[in-house]
Amino acid sequence: MVALRQVLDRTWLLGLMTAEERDRAQRINQFEGSTLPAGGHLPIERVGALMAACDADLAPPDVDDPIKRDGLRRVRCGTRR
Repeated sequence: MVALRQVLDRTWLLGLMTAEERDRAQRINQFEGSTLPAGGHLPIERVGALMAACDADLAPPDVDDPIKRDGLRRVRCGTRR
């Protein structure tokens, strides 16, 4: 909600809408949201589908670029940020 109000304020400051239009658009009722808990259950069928998709990717790796090689090395060494 805050982000939407900030966009409306910026739009008004840029002269793309009137103050009345901004005020009407900002009269949005608050609502309760919910988030799913982290680490939810992943069915084994979806895990299998993911693994099959990874196995099916037979495109040759493009490691000619030194920057990409450096990135791969960092991933293998566990030093990626």
